[in-house]
Order: sequence, then structure tokens, then C-alpha cells
Amino acid sequence: MNRTVNVKRLVLLGIISVMGTLGSLLVSIVTDVSDMLQHYEPHLTVLLFDVLIAFLICSPSIIFSVYLIFFARKKLNHPLLYASCIFFALRSLWQLVVVASVTLVNGFDEYTLNLLLPLQTIEDLITTGNFFAFTMEIGLTFYFYGPLISVIFCILAIVTARKGFKKTTGLKVLATVIMVLNLLFTVINVPFGIEEFWHGFQDYLPRIISESMMIVSFCLFWIICIRKSEEGAKQTDVKKELAKADYLLEIGMITQEEFEKKKSEITEPSANENSSQT
Repeated sequence: MNRTVNVKRLVLLGIISVMGTLGSLLVSIVTDVSDMLQHYEPHLTVLLFDVLIAFLICSPSIIFSVYLIFFARKKLNHPLLYASCIFFALRSLWQLVVVASVTLVNGFDEYTLNLLLPLQTIEDLITTGNFFAFTMEIGLTFYFYGPLISVIFCILAIVTARKGFKKTTGLKVLATVIMVLNLLFTVINVPFGIEEFWHGFQDYLPRIISESMMIVSFCLFWIICIRKSEEGAKQTDVKKELAKADYLLEIGMITQEEFEKKKSEITEPSANENSSQT
């Protein structure tokens, strides 16, 4: 596999992923503890169960953070990369199940149609100017399409990794779409998060920011970190030069002796570099 990673970018994404993961865990645990203390008598079992759920929700990013920091530079297609993709896909599938369940309970009506194609949501924003209502409605649409695209992306990522990261163009396009949608969702929800903060719901804003950091770091890895290794690039150049010399020999532009001389000039530097590395 002639692929490697950009170490500097890898370190940066590792930091972002860890910050987002720790932030999401901290917000979830603090919120659960606060709710438990305010509304009913605290029980250790309930608290441990809530903490377990928080870790399960963040498990894709936990696995991916460990992969970025400790394993990616040593082995690009490490099993932890596949594990993170699988857990991201399972989490997205669960979100889809929740949205589908709500849709089935409410029945397929104009509200459901607007969820799939939010034309009414956009029209209401233009006519009423109610930005907070818009963020709520468009958020529901995002919760449907976001997980759906993420599942497709995770499957494509696993297939791409299995094939040696040779064709990543489609994957990069899909990763860009997911990242842009997530950033747009986060940005338009910041005013709503600030409003919620002043009304006593301090967890909403840090939660969406932490979630965004986790998703963005996962997507950026496929866009900016994976590159051709220098060894693979040199081998490709040697093959091209040899093919060019062979073509010149076939059309009679050079003699057999000239071809052999040119061949030795092309292959010897590469052989010397390999022997010096070993």
C-alpha cells in the first residue's frame, strides 16, 4: 500500500478529536449528574448507567482519537480505523431509527414531508423572520440526512481502506459534504444555543460544538491526511521513465545499447536509495 499520512495534520486532528470527545463526555456526564441531583434522589446505579451511555455515544470518536494519536502514522489501515468507521455507522443507524420511529408514530403528513424536503421551513423563515423556529425545524431535517449520508460514508471508507486507499476522490467529496452540513448546522444553532444558555440550559451550546469537533476531525482525516508515500511516488516515476525508454526503443529512436544504458541510469539511483535505507 503506497499511502502514508501527513504527520503534522495528523497531530492537529488528533488534538481536535480528543478535545471534542472529552468535551462531549464531560457535558453529558455533568448534565446527567445535575439532572439527577435536582429531580430525584441520586442512585449510583443510575449514574453509572448514564456514564456508560455517554461513553457508548462517544465510542466512535474515542476509538478514532486513539487511532490518530498512537497508530495512524505506524499503520494506516489499522484495525482501529475500521472499528471507528463501524461504530460511527452504528451510531448513525441508531439516529436514523429514532427519526424513523418518530415519523411512524406521527404518521406521514405535511410535517413529515417538510422534514424530508424543508421548503415550508425556508418559506416560514422568509415570511416570519423567526430564526429560532427555523433552527429547530432545519435541525430535524439535518438529523435525518446527516446520519443517512454518514452511514453511506462509513461503508465507502471501509471499502476504500480495504483497497489500499487507492481511490479516495468520491470519499473526499462525501466527507466534504458531511463536514459542510455539520458546520452549517452548528453555526446556525449558535444563536439558539446562546439563548438556551441564558434560559438555564447550559449544555446545548458546548454539546453541539463538541459534536462538531468530533465529526469534522473524522472527515478531515480522509480529506487532508492521506497522501502517496515518497517511496511509492519514486517507484511510479521509475516505471514511467522505463516505459518511455522502451517506447523509444520500439520506434527505433534509440539503439539497444542506448536503451540498456538509459535503463541502468534510471534503476541504479533507486536501487542505491533502497540499499542505503536498509
